[in-house]
Amino acid sequence: KITILNPLDETVIDFVPTTSFGSTTTTWTLVSKQQQKQQQFQKIPDKNDGFVDPTSISLLWQPVDLQYPSLRLALGLHIHNAQIQHVFPALDLFYGDGDHRNRGLNTVPRAHTWLSMTSKENVSVDVVSLMSSFQMMMATRNFKKGETQWTIQANSMPIKEALETAIYALVEDPPSTLGQGSHFLHVPLQNDDHEVLLECPKVGQEVRVELHGPQKMEHSTGILQIKVHAAQAGSKSDHLPKAYEPLFQNPKYQRKEYAAFQKKKDRRMQKEKKDASRRLKERKEAEL
Repeated sequence: KITILNPLDETVIDFVPTTSFGSTTTTWTLVSKQQQKQQQFQKIPDKNDGFVDPTSISLLWQPVDLQYPSLRLALGLHIHNAQIQHVFPALDLFYGDGDHRNRGLNTVPRAHTWLSMTSKENVSVDVVSLMSSFQMMMATRNFKKGETQWTIQANSMPIKEALETAIYALVEDPPSTLGQGSHFLHVPLQNDDHEVLLECPKVGQEVRVELHGPQKMEHSTGILQIKVHAAQAGSKSDHLPKAYEPLFQNPKYQRKEYAAFQKKKDRRMQKEKKDASRRLKERKEAEL
């Protein structure tokens, strides 16, 4: 379930089942085009496009045959009928210039604790101005080794620019479909107009991303927390949806160690097959 908090005092406003956001809820990424100085809405493919639903509030799967993707911290927004309802920490995981954000099941993490952006709980507060002072941090620990202490990977990343960018883009030129129903929007954070790429957590690590207020505030925390697990090699799956073939069959994205292991395995199997054929031939000749 999703927990909704008041950004002023962290009191719980509501609980929302994750099933409330079904196949009709689309996730978008707001991509910055530096040369044109424009923002572009890119849809993360889903069931309606021949893919699977990639979202999860607890897991991140890493196929063993793929390289680790690039990672950016992002501001997540829940939009309903063209209005921003909630904000939360998000991760933008992709290859190249923003390709393959949907890499299969459990490859698009979703925060489990959101902050309300509506003013009905705080009628005298400018919620947008308040949220502009919020920051984001990311930490990791190795759950396979039983680590209990978190190691900070990124700290004090301001969300003000990302929030303002999202508001402007939603007013200026949003996709027409954003005007109806629920949608999610991920806006990658920038530092001095430059995108900040972070090292993708490895299999066996737990990741925690927090969206919190200024240091003087002890509350107001949006939380994303997931564990990274290895997943089956898509390139060897007999049930791989056709939509994923450009990803799993492209050598550019294949993990070198896995490719070398697979070649060695194939050579061994070919040798075993030849040896078995030779022994069978020798046995038949001996019987004669």
